[in-house]
Amino acid sequence: MYFGLAYVAAIVSVLIWAILPYLIKSSLHTIPLFPFLIFRFSVSTLILSHCIRSIYRKAHRLNLTIWLKIALTSTLIYVLQALALEDIPASVYVVFFSATPVLTIVLLRLPMARRAWAATGVCVVALCAFIWSGRESTGQIPLLGAMSMLGGMVCWAYYTVFIHRIQKEFSDIEVAQIMNLFGLASSVFLWIILDREITAIPRTAIVFPVTLGIVVPFGYALFSFALRHTPIFAVTSQYLEPIASISISCLLLGEALNPIQIFSATLCIGSALVVDRYSEAQRANVTS
Repeated sequence: MYFGLAYVAAIVSVLIWAILPYLIKSSLHTIPLFPFLIFRFSVSTLILSHCIRSIYRKAHRLNLTIWLKIALTSTLIYVLQALALEDIPASVYVVFFSATPVLTIVLLRLPMARRAWAATGVCVVALCAFIWSGRESTGQIPLLGAMSMLGGMVCWAYYTVFIHRIQKEFSDIEVAQIMNLFGLASSVFLWIILDREITAIPRTAIVFPVTLGIVVPFGYALFSFALRHTPIFAVTSQYLEPIASISISCLLLGEALNPIQIFSATLCIGSALVVDRYSEAQRANVTS
């Protein structure tokens, strides 16, 4: 009954994730980092405020350790993502983030077939070729941007594990609101500790964080719904995201990729898909 809706949910979530780098990068041109995050998560939290009471009633179902892990990873994901996009072209960020499934499998030491290991090597080589071929157009990637991007990938890898854990206790909308609450609390905390500067935000710039605040909760909820009902398609469909996101970055942000970068990006995305597919098959063989 839900399979058709789950397929639609997966595709729509892909389109939402695809436009995120453009919206974030456009926002950070005119809005400081922490006010941007606070504004974004305030809107998201307000939209799903009806879930707060039910989340509070179910909170005891998870132990404190799990809550701390979710809080830490979700906080780091949002902050590191924004820091990376401040310094790195959106297209470069997207290509690298497409390798996150590979990093997830390696970090969690999941069983992988030989083809998956070979594809992992291809993915790494493709990323290196992408950087090398684009050094003239993108310039040298700042150290903070590179470290933020890598840290965000690592955090997302562990976040995917925790999301499966909390899905057993919370609905898809509640999962999205949990991420909003942690994002808002951490943004306010970091703003108080590190910034505390209040700046005027142009009215025209507000449209980007407001749009993010509206679409991101539904992106999380739709992906969670798809992951619950059609897990294989939900994960596989996410490989369309880099292609759509790179296209948006080139069209709307004026970023350009040379032929070698296009080939390297395609190779990276394709090899990541191979890693995910054959590692999944290997895990099925191990458990059977």
